[in-house]
Parts: sequence; C-alpha cells; structure tokens
Amino acid sequence: MHRFSYRQLVIATAFLGVLAAGALVLGLVADVVELVAVALFLGPAAAAVYVTLQVRRVRQLTVRLERQLSDQLTDVVTTVRQSADVTDVARTLRELVVGEHRRTVTASEQIGTEIKNTVRTRGDYVASREFAELEAFVDLRQFLSPRAPMPPTRGWAASPDVLRTLVELILDHRPDLVVECGTGASSIWIGYILERLGHGKLVSLEHDEGFAAISSSQVRRHGLSNVIEIRLAPLEPWAGPGGSWHWYSLDILENLHDVGLVFVDGPPGGTQRHARYPAVPVLLAYCTTDAVFVLDDANREDEREIGERWLAEFPELRRCRLRHEKGCDVFVRTAD
Repeated sequence: MHRFSYRQLVIATAFLGVLAAGALVLGLVADVVELVAVALFLGPAAAAVYVTLQVRRVRQLTVRLERQLSDQLTDVVTTVRQSADVTDVARTLRELVVGEHRRTVTASEQIGTEIKNTVRTRGDYVASREFAELEAFVDLRQFLSPRAPMPPTRGWAASPDVLRTLVELILDHRPDLVVECGTGASSIWIGYILERLGHGKLVSLEHDEGFAAISSSQVRRHGLSNVIEIRLAPLEPWAGPGGSWHWYSLDILENLHDVGLVFVDGPPGGTQRHARYPAVPVLLAYCTTDAVFVLDDANREDEREIGERWLAEFPELRRCRLRHEKGCDVFVRTAD
C-alpha cells in the first residue's frame, strides 16, 4: 500500500483548501448552487487530509523522541562503565532513564491520540453543520427563484438555516407586516417569500447609513421595492426597565401596526451589552396578539440572557429553541 509523504499531504491539503475556497467564492458571486455544493463537500475532504497530516506529524515526533532518548541512554551508560567498575550504579541509572523514557513515550502517544480524536470530532461536527447549511440553502433556492445574484449568507449575515425558519414561519402565520431589526441577506429572502404569497410587507430598520444604502440597492436590483421598505433609523438613547440602551429611533415606528413577525438581528452586539433587548419591550405594543419574535445568534451569552429576560418580563411569550448554526430562539405571543 502506498504511504503518502508529509510533503504530499501538505500539498493535498493546500490544493483541496484552495479548490474549496475558489468554488465557494465563484459559486456565491455567480449564484451557482452546484459550485457552492462542491465547495462544501471539498471542505470536509480537506479537513480529513489535515487530520491525517496531524497524526503523521505526532507519530514522527514520537519516533524522533524515542531515538534521541535511546542514544542519550547509550551514551550515559557507556560513559559510566568506562569511568569505573560501577555495574550497580549503571544498572540503577539505566532503570531510571528507561522508566522516564517509557513515561515520555506513553505521554506522547496519549497526546497524539487526543489530537487525533479532537480533530476528528471537530471535523465531523463541521462537516455535519456545513451539510445542514447546504441543505437549507438548496431548499431555499428550489422554493424561491431570485431575479438577481443573492447576497452572501456567511459571516455577519443570517445563515441559511435561519432564513429557512423565517420562510416557514411566514408561510405558517402569513403576517400583514414583518419588521426586521438590521438589514441584510434576510431582507431579500423575506421579500421574495412575501411576494410569492402576494400578501404582507417588510419594514427593515438599519442604523448604519452605508448598510441602508447597500440594502436599498439590493431591493431595487431584485425588483422588490413594492414589498420591502428600508428605513434608516439611527441609534438613539432609550430608557427601559433597569437601564438605558441605544436603539433604533422611535420616530420611524409611528405608523407601524399589526406587526405579525419580528426578526431581531440588530443592532450589532458590539454596540453595547444586551444591545437587542429593547426589541420586545418597544415593538410588542405594535404587534398582533399572536406575533412571533425570532432572535438570531442565540448561542451568544448576550442573546441567551436577553431571551431569559424577555421570558421573565413578558409572561405572554413562549420560547422554542432551535439548534441552528448560530443559535435561534423563536418567541410566540399567546393570549393567556
């Protein structure tokens, strides 16, 4: 059986990584689902080669350590025997060095096993998450037919699994009005599903003038101006129970009513601690009796604490936790 050299594994890892990155970028830019699928399947392959590379490296280090210790042991024992007739001392010294050598080798093997298991587990998790995201992305593209290249769904943008949840909730609840805190890729996907239903509008709040301009341009490019309204809403001081926040200007909320769904994906968490908390205490008065709040990034500590606080302060809310890539909590308003 052919055994790949360390150099060959390095080249294979680099090649697969570059190929996956290139396919992903080209797929997103050209809006080709097949290329995105190829990239997401090449990623785990690169991870597998990387695991093999790390295990090979640990084995090589272990063998090198064994040789070094063996050579040192031979030199020490030879020196002692040549200097005097001290067989007992040499035997004791040899036992001590051999014992230390065995403990060192055992520790190296344990470290190698831990590295292998950790990388393998992490690789399996990444592969399963990437497959779930690919599955959600394909579902969205098969269900909706964009008229222009879609914004990317990685990094700060909402992940495909959250976008699919939003589409499902809109299909189930058919809200007259959807409010979104923070514009982005989600704005376009929500606009398409509302257009397909032939019912409802989206009002998207954005505090950053640059992002608002980009989102408005995307809306025009996709021909969704009749269902999406981007509102520039600078962050302003807002005093609530137990503190004060900087949240979207309340002036742009005056004509909102019968809000059936709120997607809370802003303001950015870096603006202040619990930056997204005001969404429920501010917007609940504009909502229907069965309104739904979707909180993105629910795996973060801030968002977990925000969710607990909403439940404690607003008993009419019921929460459902979804195991999405970044975490997602869905809060449904009930009559009782």
